[in-house]
Amino acid sequence: WKAFVTKDEGSAAPHPLKITPICGNIKNADGPFDLDFFKSFDVVLNGLDNVSARQHVNRMCMQAETQLVESGTAGYNGQVQPIVRRTTACYDCVARPPDKKSFAVCTIHARPTQMIHCVHYAKELYERLFGANSVQQEKQSGPSGAAPAQESDEMAFL
Repeated sequence: WKAFVTKDEGSAAPHPLKITPICGNIKNADGPFDLDFFKSFDVVLNGLDNVSARQHVNRMCMQAETQLVESGTAGYNGQVQPIVRRTTACYDCVARPPDKKSFAVCTIHARPTQMIHCVHYAKELYERLFGANSVQQEKQSGPSGAAPAQESDEMAFL
């Protein structure tokens, strides 16, 4: 759906953009997504959800010499990275923290497909309701002497 929303928003911009929304297995190089496909665009706007697909699009855009705008989220943080061959670092060139497990917030909240998604979401809600340090405080003082939960001005259930 992100591709279609981007098209609608780009068309409504003061200087309308011609955006072609693509939904499908982008890694299928034998099908329509070969090198010529990537060469046919001036810019590719990438909103993919997994690292493997992002790396694939990065490599294809580098080979096709097509500009790439890589975007995504890490938790609640958004990021955008313009990638221009021979000018900026490519997607694979940017160091990422090793072995850090993270899950897309949209997956955890809307479409949890693995038990770890549910556990992560429950932990996130617990920390929002009772404070991030409540588990540590309980371990140190025991259940009867635990400090009261911290109040928060912001709470969202997505």
